[in-house]
Amino acid sequence: MVQSFPRGLAITAVAAKDLAKKKRFGAQDPYLAFYVQGWRKFTRVAVKGGVKPEWNQTIIFNQVYDAVSKDDTTLTVSCYHEKTGVKVGSGDGLIGTCQIDLKQSLLVSDSGLVDDWFDLKNDGKDSGRVHLRLQLCEPIVRLSRPSMVSHKRYTGKTPWLGPNG
Repeated sequence: MVQSFPRGLAITAVAAKDLAKKKRFGAQDPYLAFYVQGWRKFTRVAVKGGVKPEWNQTIIFNQVYDAVSKDDTTLTVSCYHEKTGVKVGSGDGLIGTCQIDLKQSLLVSDSGLVDDWFDLKNDGKDSGRVHLRLQLCEPIVRLSRPSMVSHKRYTGKTPWLGPNG
């Protein structure tokens, strides 16, 4: 049964294989971008990862809500080749993209876990596969950091400790 409260989503980007080459000379530097419900997160760049990079990195989305429409529960995974000197995600070369319906594959499953290879496509053409582990987890409750200053008003001056202090 689908519940309507928020849950955390842990995505482990394990590896990719058979990636389309976007760099003519040398090995490409791929990374993954994850988009869900208006949020975007990236893996680190697999420097010289080439066509079979490994990340073994877990990305956590703190709150993922069940939604009425399929579009609201779609996880979009995009694989890019990092271009030197370009801000991550802005002008990098798209290798391929896939979309995963979380409601169908994860939110209604008993285990709350999916461990599979997903096909990447670019302009309708195969552009590799990515191995992901998707798992529901408890949302992380973020507590505000305690103030570094005690309950007394901080004046910015060092207190005078007296002649013996």
